[in-house]
Amino acid sequence: MIVSTHSLHLISHIYLEHGENLKKDRIVVNFVSKSTAVDGNYPILRNPPYELAYKELTLQDPEEAVKARKIRVFCEDDHAVHFAKKLIKSRKILSCVEFHSSLNKQENGPGTSYSALRALCVNYPLLLERSLVLFDGDVPATVTDNIKIKASI
Repeated sequence: MIVSTHSLHLISHIYLEHGENLKKDRIVVNFVSKSTAVDGNYPILRNPPYELAYKELTLQDPEEAVKARKIRVFCEDDHAVHFAKKLIKSRKILSCVEFHSSLNKQENGPGTSYSALRALCVNYPLLLERSLVLFDGDVPATVTDNIKIKASI
């Protein structure tokens, strides 16, 4: 079977779910490489690394793209930021996360109250796209009742 696609999602799925089949040549991903072309000759790359496949399709380095779209994590104070960072073991993942304990950079206060974080979640959810808000464990569950999108750990 031959499939022709520019779908990064489909190609990513092949690399993530069918790595063993790629190694055993049961599945072959061929790329016509524009980035390595010389004098109009476009080499065909057989099972290139995913990073190269990503770069061929998007003209971006995948790690640079991830760093440009960091996940923002809002916590009540610096202690919460410290503990949240300790939960993430990988430095590579940590480099893709941006932690905040204050919503006001001009103030060097102790952090942001849970009521202010709650108000942000309830009233301005659009501002929190690609973000997480971590409440301290002592915040009653009733405080987060009106937050529409949430998960408990």
